[in-house]
Amino acid sequence: MTYYRRGFYSVPNTGRSVYYEAIETYHDNIFVADIGAANCCNAAGNSLYGINGTFFYMTSQTPSPYNQYDVYRIAINDGLVERARGFTNRMNSVSYGDCGTFVNLISPTPGGTYIFADSLTSFTDYSYLGEYISQSQVKYAIGGVNLHMGQNLSSTQYNDLVVAEADGVHLSITHRSAIFKLNNAYDDIVLLSVFSTNSDLSPITSGLNLYELRVMINNIWGTQIYHGIAVDGGGSTQIVTKENNIRKCIRTGDWQSTPGVYQPRNVYTMICAQI
Repeated sequence: MTYYRRGFYSVPNTGRSVYYEAIETYHDNIFVADIGAANCCNAAGNSLYGINGTFFYMTSQTPSPYNQYDVYRIAINDGLVERARGFTNRMNSVSYGDCGTFVNLISPTPGGTYIFADSLTSFTDYSYLGEYISQSQVKYAIGGVNLHMGQNLSSTQYNDLVVAEADGVHLSITHRSAIFKLNNAYDDIVLLSVFSTNSDLSPITSGLNLYELRVMINNIWGTQIYHGIAVDGGGSTQIVTKENNIRKCIRTGDWQSTPGVYQPRNVYTMICAQI
């Protein structure tokens, strides 16, 4: 089964309110896709459900060897890279390095690992809990910023953990998207997007920093969550769900084609749910 959760959320001790939409589904219903120059709503002939994917370079001013619209975090599906340069995590304009990555394996390891979040650079010479894991073992993986779920952290402690991989995005008050695992046997993956309002193509007027996103997840879904990351956010934040059995899109209004008329951003990768 797939479930949808939505509603308004008051950010503690801030006076801010945000709106969220979420898809709760089984882990094998998820896949990562290269959707090209499209937004989540119109990708693949208006047929996909899910949230926007990982970070990408928006302009032509990119560090070598990247090109405009290349992703700079991991994007892998069925062992294959979903977009150019999606085999490795780049921390910032000058450094590769360990960044939060959400991983589902094709088969569990001998130790029983099959879904986890970890800060890693790539699957080259990579091990998790002492077990070697190669890219060919990956059913899907998406890079972002580690939420370090399951740890009792203050805002300062969390920010210190992610400052290197977040490249500043952890502090901004903005729209957010995330993927995390529930401690359930079924319907164990949540795809979450958080917006200022419940209207499609609204601009950013409210939001969360990444520590507040962690708190929100625990407040709504409980504290027994150990694996999760934030993916691209801000103007890239988008989700496609169903409401009353009708396909529903909510996307950030990122730019204006004419004054007051907002348009969505093309996001190039997507974390999809088979619905």
